[in-house]
Amino acid sequence: MKKALITIAADPRETNGYYEMFRLAECTFRPYAEKWGYDYKSIWYDNIHVERWPGIVSGRTGWQSFDNARTRPYFMKIPAVVEMLESYDVVFYLDTDCLILHDDRDILDSIPADKEIALNDIGWGPFSSVSVTRSSEMTRKFWRQVWDFEGWRQCKWIDNAGVLYHLGYTYDTDPIAHVRETEYWPLFHRIQGDWIAEGVQDPGFPDREVMIFHLSHGRDAQWKVEHMRREVERRGLGRKPRRVFT
Repeated sequence: MKKALITIAADPRETNGYYEMFRLAECTFRPYAEKWGYDYKSIWYDNIHVERWPGIVSGRTGWQSFDNARTRPYFMKIPAVVEMLESYDVVFYLDTDCLILHDDRDILDSIPADKEIALNDIGWGPFSSVSVTRSSEMTRKFWRQVWDFEGWRQCKWIDNAGVLYHLGYTYDTDPIAHVRETEYWPLFHRIQGDWIAEGVQDPGFPDREVMIFHLSHGRDAQWKVEHMRREVERRGLGRKPRRVFT
C-alpha cells in the first residue's frame, strides 16, 4: 500500500509568519511519515498541474501581500489531494497550523475499512484541515466536485464549503447543520475523540492529550507560531526538516 502525508508549503519570501508556521508543522510531520511508511510531500503552486484547476493561480481571492493576484494557498489542498490520490492508495492531509503531538499510532488504523473519506469533526461539522482519503473513483470525484463547487464565494467557510455541501451539510449558515444524505455520506468518517483538538482559545495549547493539535480559526499566523513553537519546545517534538519543497 502506498501512502502519502501531505501539507501545503509556504513561500520563504513571506514575512507574516506563515513560512515559520509551516516549518514548525513540518518538523512533526516528517518523523511521523517516516515512522508509519508515508511519503512526505509539501506542496506549492509549482507542484500542482495548474492547467487542470482553473482559478488555482489567480481566481480564488488575492491574499499574499507581495502578489495580490495569487489565490489563497489553502485552496491548494483540494487539487493536491486529488493529484496525490492518482498515485497513492491513501492520502493523509494536514493544514500547516497543525502539529502531530504523538506518533504511537497510524491514523489509518482508526478508520473503518468501509470508510473512504475521513475529516476533522470535533462537534461542529466536517472540515478539511485534517483529512485521510482512500483512493477510489468515488473519492477522486468527491474532491473534484469540492473544487468545482462555487458556494465558497457566498459563505464564511471558504475552502470547506464544497466539503460541507457534498456531505449534505448547510454551507451558508453558522452554525452548520446536516440536512440530507448524499452519495458520499456512507463513505464519511469523523476524525475526533483523542485524535484531534482545536486550539481556538487562549492559551492556545491542548486541554487534553490528543494526537493532532490544530490551531484553528480566527487567529493570525504570528499568534499560531508563538503557540506552536511553545508546544514543539515543551514536548521536544520533531527535528530540523531536511528540505522545504518536495
